[in-house]
Amino acid sequence: MRQTVLMLCAGLPATTSLLAASPQKVDLLKDRAERMVQTSGSWRIADGVLRPTDVMHVDDYSGDVGGAFFPAWMARDFTLTCEFMIPKGSTGAGGPSVYFHCAAPDDYHVVHFINYWNTTVLMRARPGEFETELAHHQGAPIEIDKWHRLEIRCDGEHIRVALDDMPLIEARDAPKSGIIGLGARVREVRYRNARLEGPVSTSQANPDGLPPMNHWSVVCQDSGIGGYEAFPGLVRLANDDLLAVFYSGWTHVSRPGDLRHPKGGRICLVRSADQGKTWTKPQVVGDTPFDDRDPFVWQGKNGTVHCAWPACDWSAYSAKKYDAWCHAFRARSTDNGRTWSEPQEWRVGETLDWTVWTAPRLLSDGSWLMPVYKNCTYTSAAVIRSLDDGKTWSRPLLLDEANRHTDEPDIVELPGRRLLCIMRPAGKPHAWESWSDDLGKTWTKPKSLGWHAHSPNLLLTSKGVLLCAHRDPGTAVHYSLDCGKTWSGMVMIDSCGGAYPGMVELPDGRVLVVYYTEGERSDIRGQFLEVTKKGVRPATP
Repeated sequence: MRQTVLMLCAGLPATTSLLAASPQKVDLLKDRAERMVQTSGSWRIADGVLRPTDVMHVDDYSGDVGGAFFPAWMARDFTLTCEFMIPKGSTGAGGPSVYFHCAAPDDYHVVHFINYWNTTVLMRARPGEFETELAHHQGAPIEIDKWHRLEIRCDGEHIRVALDDMPLIEARDAPKSGIIGLGARVREVRYRNARLEGPVSTSQANPDGLPPMNHWSVVCQDSGIGGYEAFPGLVRLANDDLLAVFYSGWTHVSRPGDLRHPKGGRICLVRSADQGKTWTKPQVVGDTPFDDRDPFVWQGKNGTVHCAWPACDWSAYSAKKYDAWCHAFRARSTDNGRTWSEPQEWRVGETLDWTVWTAPRLLSDGSWLMPVYKNCTYTSAAVIRSLDDGKTWSRPLLLDEANRHTDEPDIVELPGRRLLCIMRPAGKPHAWESWSDDLGKTWTKPKSLGWHAHSPNLLLTSKGVLLCAHRDPGTAVHYSLDCGKTWSGMVMIDSCGGAYPGMVELPDGRVLVVYYTEGERSDIRGQFLEVTKKGVRPATP
């Protein structure tokens, strides 16, 4: 299992011996570079260039490539300059991660670049906390196969970040003396001319052998047809069992006709009877002749458990039959998900280009409202409604017929019978929000939230904290203390790039979020969160 870079960053034991800090100019890739410590990857320095050598798992959506840390040098106030390049052929929504002030495996600052969305994020980690956003910048493009110059300047509480001599971020945070790390998320990244200037201390510490500080657990690692699990859905049943459903295949698109499984991807389920501490072996819920994907699960008012999913006919898609490629199926269980009916095709709209992807919401008027989206040559978010506990559904109602850049919507009912919908931006830089004051009959025109998010999942906790879990960067959470009027900075709960999170609140008030990792052997992970008015922190499993 790949470990995340941030949790393995080289911390310094209490026996650290330091020489007095003095103004120095250090070339990190030359001066005492033999003490470089590699984490969750394999790196080497050749001809002045630091590059990862283990990039076989780096594909369109993979997780961390790794990182290299330099424990010989410590600094608090400094200027760090380096050049980085994302080579041609490296794909995915990620980029460089530069760590500094690393005082321990869970105590540091880091600058993450998300190349695909031109996003730069400055974050900090503190003991007992996740990485939390201090500031971000949108719109600084990173060209592929070109060297870019990064500058990080720390002076007391002031942190400044510039790219190619263009100021991006200026923030304030309490400084700590620590070491430097150069890493990569999702994409292959190379570094050169990494120089540290300022009152630099020489450290005699040996950081080898520190344990990783991971907070996540594995929900499912291999369901039997290739070891690729993704797109989970999660429900807490009336008997307090947890069901997690997910896509089971061998890659991001597992096409029918493959020798590994002739029907393509299928839908599987695991169960937990102890609030997410342990999970059963996977069982198959649905396996149609198409590539069954993105499942979700919910329990009706009469106790029936429903599982539904889109099923893609990739041959129709390849033939550009965009109104006839996206089927929908559903199955039912009357024994809390232990046995299931045969999948039945579900005609959501008049044409086969409507994607179902997340569970409906039970509204205060007793109806179910489910977010869907049209998925043809464009995407557009909509809702469908059931008045008979999920037996029949209305035709889709578009939130905004003019906006063709909204997909993967999720909704939540808030006090005052207001509904909030947050949507993936579909190629745009920021997620969308839309509001309804009549329980989903009409909606405001979608507008930008000001932060990026794929696959949003909304949860209003019993303490009144509104959560939005999402992908990009990594697996992250925003939270709101005023029911969506304003939002916190991002909290990154895992650096892996899959996400598609699903959340439930547990009886003791903790929140469990499940998501997927992506990459060649993608797993379903679980993370427990402590959510209060003070923020989001790791919770004990």
